[in-house]
Amino acid sequence: MRTTEKLKNQYCINLDDATAQQVEKIAEYYQRKPAELLRLLLAPVLRNEWAAIQREQHPENQLAPVVARFHN
Repeated sequence: MRTTEKLKNQYCINLDDATAQQVEKIAEYYQRKPAELLRLLLAPVLRNEWAAIQREQHPENQLAPVVARFHN
């Protein structure tokens, strides 16, 4: 993500008390807001999941690359 891009999409998640405490303590440790911490933790997982879905939906892209050979 580009740093100049405004973060304008919001999603709500519900956590139990124990998980919420963990998020808050980890966010405090890293000097982040809880929502920012969750975004930073979630982004790599989302990218990996998206890549897995794309590999599944487009098996033609899984073939090994072929070296182009040009004949005169």
